[in-house]
Amino acid sequence: MTDQTRRTFTDVDFGDELQETLADIRIETVRVFTVAAGMNFGRFNDHEEARKSGLPGAIVPGIMSQGIFAAAIHAWAPGAEVRRLDTIFRAPLVADTQVRVNGVVTDCDEEGKTIELDLTMTNEANETPVLGTALVALGYFESSEPHETLTRAATITRISHAVHGNAQTNSARIRTHVATQEAFGEILRTVCAQRGWELLPSGVNVTHANGRHQVVMFEHFEN
Repeated sequence: MTDQTRRTFTDVDFGDELQETLADIRIETVRVFTVAAGMNFGRFNDHEEARKSGLPGAIVPGIMSQGIFAAAIHAWAPGAEVRRLDTIFRAPLVADTQVRVNGVVTDCDEEGKTIELDLTMTNEANETPVLGTALVALGYFESSEPHETLTRAATITRISHAVHGNAQTNSARIRTHVATQEAFGEILRTVCAQRGWELLPSGVNVTHANGRHQVVMFEHFEN
């Protein structure tokens, strides 16, 4: 089984490790996220402004760190349902630094078909400024195709990355499975209401701080 294959509960054992990934916390990415999340503050998107406040540089918002953890889980186990994701922030996570994301299975619940993960972000000094724990359900869906059950943070991160990856165009696309369309729609309505985005019949109209608009369309696929 490759890391792109959907994992079921029987594929996972205590002590299994997630494939290590590098977090995209370039200042450009953080700026896109903070604008989309309504958190466009100097401490997040400007190194000099952050240093004036006594910080080592522009820092990554906590909700973005949660989204990075959720994305790492879904990359390792497409179709997994993240039921709980808790984070501990021990030190600022500074933008434009190299951060490794790791995880390990610490518990397996046969009855509930869930696993628990310990998650870490490790910086260039080999420190762990962000720790996390997650409760994840595997084998919840019957289809063999990848699915997505997105948290609010992961939804914002996904939209922000789509917009950032298509910065020179007025549109972007995200694919989601029809099995999660209703749940995804509920999260999306909440996110749009909080961020002031326009919810379209098949996408979102994202408004940037400079008044520019970009449309993110959603494509729903079947088995």
